[in-house]
Amino acid sequence: MAKAAVVADQTQIRLSSVKGHWEAAIEDSPHNVVIVSPYLTSTTAIEVITKANPRRTIILTAFRAELFALGGSSLDTIRELRRLGFRIKYLPDIHAKIVIAGKLGFLGSQNVTNGGTKNREATAVISDKALVSELRSSIGRWCRDAQPVTDKLLAFMEDRVAELRERASSLQDELARIDYDLDAQVVRRQVRAARERQHRKDEKKRKEAEEKATLAARVRDEQRRRETRLAVSRTIAESVPLAGAARLTLRPLNKPPTLAVDPGVRLTELGGERLRKLYRYCLFNPLTLQLCWARWAGTRLSKFSVGKTHDIDHGGSRIKLHVNVNLDQASLKDWNLSIGLGEGEEREIRILFTIRDHKVTGFGRDVQPRERSKKFLQNILYRYVINAFEFGEKSKLDGLYADDFLRKTMPGSRRLTIQPYKLLSDNGDIVYFVIKAA
Repeated sequence: MAKAAVVADQTQIRLSSVKGHWEAAIEDSPHNVVIVSPYLTSTTAIEVITKANPRRTIILTAFRAELFALGGSSLDTIRELRRLGFRIKYLPDIHAKIVIAGKLGFLGSQNVTNGGTKNREATAVISDKALVSELRSSIGRWCRDAQPVTDKLLAFMEDRVAELRERASSLQDELARIDYDLDAQVVRRQVRAARERQHRKDEKKRKEAEEKATLAARVRDEQRRRETRLAVSRTIAESVPLAGAARLTLRPLNKPPTLAVDPGVRLTELGGERLRKLYRYCLFNPLTLQLCWARWAGTRLSKFSVGKTHDIDHGGSRIKLHVNVNLDQASLKDWNLSIGLGEGEEREIRILFTIRDHKVTGFGRDVQPRERSKKFLQNILYRYVINAFEFGEKSKLDGLYADDFLRKTMPGSRRLTIQPYKLLSDNGDIVYFVIKAA
């Protein structure tokens, strides 16, 4: 808050010590001074009042034993002012704090004491002639009712309060301890409140940091997904695409629904390859990492297998090999193919598989196979995942219908393109097909 605020054209409110203003006003008009202060103590009282002419100055104060015993006012200060020739009077019920010097009047809460210069005080500085004159007249009436402070009166008070000062000092110490305890409680409350505010700020920062970290994690995950799709796309580009591609249309009215090619196109001759009607070929979507095995015919793809089982030789014994495709969109970024040995799921391994030299590019979060198992998996992928296989009588109708497969793997797609690729391998060229929305 500002130390001075104008509240009228000729009145100011000051919220700090006006000792310097008193001294300046008295120096400008030393012959016409009125000072009303219940308390008077050195050195402030001496410094202010001695600026005035003693014969043209009246001082009005309080003269009570309580004030002198407790140190609120000083008998020595009053005695010194009288020695300098100042007239001092007292009223028993005086409480106002007023200084009138020439054309200025000061009316407020500040006593002419040392403490008054340190406390939070408020003083109105009046320069209106009529108001100052009215204030001077009112103080004049008080002065007529007041009694003079004499040497005899000072001696009487000094004699009576001398022995009380020691007891008052002990009482003041006790009061000071109470005030200290009170202030300590206030400080503790303030410290506790400050800690609570800091805790709320820290908690807010922590939550903001968590939200920021969560957002950053989402961004990183999305970036990894984009990079995965780009890597798969680059993988596809590094394979050898065969000439030609076919467009497929979902024919949901067929019984059962199928993917049919445009008129004049033969799927068994796609890309110049001689494909067999009674075989399934691997379909791979490079953008979603989804795959399946489609049942091949001349003009349509009629079944889409998402799992297959083989009897294989493993360690000198015949066991079941299960290969299943992940149809769960939410977990595709972690794995898209599971391979299990035996009848149970205890030996199932989930992998993230992309078609590049029939390699496994990553494993599911739950399993990290040994190096020997990885080599075994490479062989499994080459023979039972990428390579074409004959569906035969038992698996002739095995797999999803076209609309069911597309709804689970490519929602909303009704028009697609399919293009054959040749993967160069030490074990021979492998043909697989990339399928994606047109």
